[in-house]
Amino acid sequence: MMNGYYKLIDNKLIFLLFIVIMLDICTGIYKSMVQKNTQGKPHSTKGIIGVLKHMTVFFSIIIIYPYFDIQGLSVYVDSFVLAVISTYVISIAENWGQAKLPGYQYLAKYLAKY
Repeated sequence: MMNGYYKLIDNKLIFLLFIVIMLDICTGIYKSMVQKNTQGKPHSTKGIIGVLKHMTVFFSIIIIYPYFDIQGLSVYVDSFVLAVISTYVISIAENWGQAKLPGYQYLAKYLAKY
């Protein structure tokens, strides 16, 4: 069982998930600081709840992944991780646009097509 957890260290999808979650947290914090129309302005309760949600998603995947891998079903959990990553990428794009960071016009035009 521990071997399954050791294999996660070299898993590129898990590393990508970690990076995407960190980017989502950073863009969300930046968006809340620069946006003028946030209700009640950013406060620590929203931030703590958000970080706890991200940690729950990440650690749930970390705990479940080795069980699927042992049973030879890592393809299914890889698909789930890719779906979670795509959801975070959409969230990063939304935060990026709402914070009006460089390139958000191109991003808005590209996403508006879909």
